[in-house]
Amino acid sequence: MITNLKLMNFRGIKEGELELAPLTILLGGNNSAKSTILEALFLAPNPFRRVPYVVEGHSSAAEVIHSLHETLNSKGYAFLLNNYTVDRADIECEVEGKIYLLLFNKSGLDINVSTNRRDTGAIFTVTRGGVELKTHPIGHLVMSVSRITPEISDPFIDNTLLISSRLIKPGYEYLKMNWASIINLGVCKSVAENVSKLVYDKYKDITIEPFLGGELAIYGFLDDGRRI
Repeated sequence: MITNLKLMNFRGIKEGELELAPLTILLGGNNSAKSTILEALFLAPNPFRRVPYVVEGHSSAAEVIHSLHETLNSKGYAFLLNNYTVDRADIECEVEGKIYLLLFNKSGLDINVSTNRRDTGAIFTVTRGGVELKTHPIGHLVMSVSRITPEISDPFIDNTLLISSRLIKPGYEYLKMNWASIINLGVCKSVAENVSKLVYDKYKDITIEPFLGGELAIYGFLDDGRRI
């Protein structure tokens, strides 16, 4: 697990560090960086990896974060850079004593994303704390439009999940588009059984079936054959 998080010039944080325990609860008022910390942890494994949300037909971690910050017709990833103006933002994670860096470097209207989490193909050299580091490109974000250009999409550290009420509908879209593989893994039956331990009703499974008017809905399948 990630035991330490350092942010530099990332979104609203100019510089900050946080120790993480197996259970860490973030408390604070508005604009106290709670969401920024969670979003940094969500991006850290790789902003271009596929995550269990579908936003406007896309499902990368970066695009999900972008969708949460859209207002009016705003597009682009400049919001990841502190005050929209800095040339570089860093997310640093410590996992089992190893340091993993995710770097956002501004170049014109592009943001080049690189990491120290690969052993070959070094292209960017950056200075951090007076020490030169070799980093490797994993993709590009565009400051002024919502386009992304992934080069490497696999996560480099354990995957992370961002949970928000604003992501419920994109989560449903992911379920609908990947239903066959999800249900055949036995995940739904396991979830139903665990939910049954917490409520009065006894669920056998979770299904996606037609609702009124032929639209699809998610059902809890009860042991007496009813659906809810």
